Amino acid sequence: MDEATRICIISSHSMNEPPPRVTPCSCKVVAPIIALLVLFVGLCLGSGWNTSPTFDETFLIGAGYSFLKGDVHAQPTANLVLAEKWVALPLLAMKVDEPTAEERRDSEAKRENAYWVSLFRNETHMFAMLRATRAMATLLGVALALVVFFWSRRLHGDGAGLISLAFCCLCPVVIANSGLATTDIAVTLFFALAVWSFWTLLHRISGWTVLWCGLAVGGLMATKISGVLFVPMAGLMMGIKLALRHPVAVALPGGVAREEANASKQFFLLAPASLAAALVGYLTLWAIYGFHYSFGVQTPDGSALWYIFNRQPEGLVSNYIAWCRALRLFPEHFLIDIRLFTLTIDHRRAFLLGHASRTGWWYFFPVAWFFKTPIPFLVAFLASLAVVMVAGWQRLAKGAGAAAINFYEFTPLAVLFAVYLGAMMSGTLNIGIRHLLPVYPALFIFVGVLVRARWWHRRSGTILMGALMAWSAGEVWAVYPQTLAYFNEFAGGARNGYHVLVDSSYEWGQDLPAVERWVARRAGRPGPKLPVYFSYFGTGVLSLFKLDEVVMLPSWFDQPRSFQLTLKPGTYMISATMLQSVYNHTAFGSWNASYEAEYQNLTSVIDQITQRHDSAAFAHLAKTGVMTRYDNLRLARLCAWLRKREPDERITYGVLVYELNQAQLDEALRGPPAELQSN
Repeated sequence: MDEATRICIISSHSMNEPPPRVTPCSCKVVAPIIALLVLFVGLCLGSGWNTSPTFDETFLIGAGYSFLKGDVHAQPTANLVLAEKWVALPLLAMKVDEPTAEERRDSEAKRENAYWVSLFRNETHMFAMLRATRAMATLLGVALALVVFFWSRRLHGDGAGLISLAFCCLCPVVIANSGLATTDIAVTLFFALAVWSFWTLLHRISGWTVLWCGLAVGGLMATKISGVLFVPMAGLMMGIKLALRHPVAVALPGGVAREEANASKQFFLLAPASLAAALVGYLTLWAIYGFHYSFGVQTPDGSALWYIFNRQPEGLVSNYIAWCRALRLFPEHFLIDIRLFTLTIDHRRAFLLGHASRTGWWYFFPVAWFFKTPIPFLVAFLASLAVVMVAGWQRLAKGAGAAAINFYEFTPLAVLFAVYLGAMMSGTLNIGIRHLLPVYPALFIFVGVLVRARWWHRRSGTILMGALMAWSAGEVWAVYPQTLAYFNEFAGGARNGYHVLVDSSYEWGQDLPAVERWVARRAGRPGPKLPVYFSYFGTGVLSLFKLDEVVMLPSWFDQPRSFQLTLKPGTYMISATMLQSVYNHTAFGSWNASYEAEYQNLTSVIDQITQRHDSAAFAHLAKTGVMTRYDNLRLARLCAWLRKREPDERITYGVLVYELNQAQLDEALRGPPAELQSN
């Protein structure tokens, strides 16, 4: 069926009718699909091929492997287990170092999974395991791309499917996160599957639609706690469906296929079907947890891990969890993860447009999306809005049949977008664009509506779309393989991205191999060998890299290091997130008068002790944590000074290099503060 015929068919439908079925893909469509997916896989794997673990990967991979092994000492992560188990599957076929007794003791004391230490203690094994686990995430990214294609194709045909697929496969945010062994691309996939399958169930009740919906919802609920947002999404979709009174096709085993148009009767059909899908989802959740209730070391009161919450405030969520625990309605591991998540959700450190906050901003995600989205997609999105508004105006002005767009088709996309974005904007979890990923499929599918534009079938439309795709590919190539650091030209590009966003939106601890290579090249340069300092944001094991001569500054997580009484002229490598003082243990955010007063006081005390050569006084300050506070304050004051100048060099977009002489160090640490804000 060609595009013109398909448009005529849709035009003949009411604006509120569900979309028609489409025919199987032709050979001329399969070829570009395969080409785009192969390109996508190459981009995803290549973006993380020679990088160290990102901040979350060490924890999630180690946790997933410990869950697969049935380790009784496994620790909760405040994430759910499906994605963690999925990415860790290849490790079952690989040689994995078991944790030592000392590592187990340390991990239990810190409430960490011991495997995240043992898995990453060997450099050769580390890269092999990272590539294998990241490949599993890439498979989920491929599945997501196919969902985008088939959903868009079902709405508007082959051309729309290819447009949506191309924008998905050329999106730097999707590429970067599909190349990391984390939970973000998995939850994005399951949100898309759950919403699409439930929307399908609302229009066709059959054994397959119930099963498909239940499996998708169960997978979503076992992937990430944000899956709970599907509940209001489902309620909204059902309400809209019943309000617009569309017929429901019923094709149950052993019955006669029929359609039901009566709204009240529809409710009594859809409610049991939804409950059946919910039951399938519930059983799927239990299956993912192995139909096993208990988790961890057991005591007479259940898991020993419940002690974590002994002194935590009680509330509605904790009371509900206690009720579920008493009745064993859900796996204990699932309940512990949810309870732990409620303790970590508030007051997360955030950074946006040069400002740091502990409570975030309601506009964080719209701003982050705008600056992290390639301009060609922004153009396509605005053009799609224009096409829809013109069609809506035509329908209002001329009546039904005047426009070729079936507005009803946008319902699940709009519900997914509005509910999820609304939840993110009302929360305080402003730590990365990756948390907005579940709305991306809705946007990709939406731009498929461009095939309904009149100019689409003209030569100019083909040229315009080709130009947008070429532009998108160029945007990816310009930053590749550092796709995580992508920012569009409105933000000043990737080089300027650290002024807009940091953390997992820019650099996430993955650059240790690049730092190692840069330090080796620097050591081979002629001339005096000045010290090299490094403040690192990440969880990578620095001992695996040839950085023995590097002097560590305060970092996050704090790395093993010796306190430096004085900082000397030399090379200062600063992770962009540390530069913005988002994760400084003592001085958070911009330098202010309170930090300055404490820094000057401690500087005076330390100067006096230094003049007296009083080692006992130094030991006392170190024991009481005063030296640690001074070290953090000193780094924060230095970073405040460095923020006023451009780096001398960049190892990657996220690791900045500053060459400082004595005069510059004195100005940064002893001179008037470069930035000083009121408390």
